[in-house]
Amino acid sequence: MLPVEITHPFKDCGLFAAVRKHDVHTGLDMYCDEGAEVLCILDGEVHEVIQFTGEEVGSGWWNKTYAAAVKCGHFMHVYGEIDPCVKVGDVVKCGDKIGNVIPVLKENKGVTPTSMLHFEIWYYENYRSNHTWHLGDACNYGLLDSTLFLVPSDTKVDFWIIKTESGYKVEDAYGNYVRMFTIAADEKAAIEAVLENIDIEGFDELEKAEEPNFMDMSKADTIAWIQDMYEKIPEGFIRKVNLDTIDEWRIPQVASGLFSSYYGKSKK
Repeated sequence: MLPVEITHPFKDCGLFAAVRKHDVHTGLDMYCDEGAEVLCILDGEVHEVIQFTGEEVGSGWWNKTYAAAVKCGHFMHVYGEIDPCVKVGDVVKCGDKIGNVIPVLKENKGVTPTSMLHFEIWYYENYRSNHTWHLGDACNYGLLDSTLFLVPSDTKVDFWIIKTESGYKVEDAYGNYVRMFTIAADEKAAIEAVLENIDIEGFDELEKAEEPNFMDMSKADTIAWIQDMYEKIPEGFIRKVNLDTIDEWRIPQVASGLFSSYYGKSKK
């Protein structure tokens, strides 16, 4: 599902990693109506509620808005440029209201609407509160391309059962942690019973792999790695990116996001 009802087309300047006047964009802007409800897309707990934009936090060219960061297993989801209705420590479920979108732009210059949800996804252990991606800097490793994780609400998303040393871990097809069951291997059926309303594809374990250093790989080798992975992944498992239409410097990030989504782990 998407966290907000989108009413305007995406714009290049609102995409993840878009290079802009003051910085590089850390999330995905979803353009919507002022006051649009923002909904939680995965169960979790509110980690922090902060001022996100405005003069007080060094971005006086924007209106004062806020953000709510929700810890979802080993991921952090940031819902920014909103008026939040949650507080730190609140337990939220998928579909629960997080807040309402408020205008971040002080004037409409005809490029984008003034109201939008700014959405970020991080590895929890690498999360940086209200992080600024400065021009010329490399992307913080823990910051993920949220466009790779968001899918239309009518898209079927399967779940994986992954065997670990301490039990079974359940993740969705995009690498998002769902829950952990510390049980014996012969009780795998119990997990399926708990998740009886979810389409399950069972796997004893994912192939053990170490993430390549995509930043040091050549463009050709990185593209070849991505295409090989696309051949291994069942249709519909993850949104496949058209490598011919994205900026060259984004290709390593696509590969890294693909690795973490497929293998269910991040580079340490």
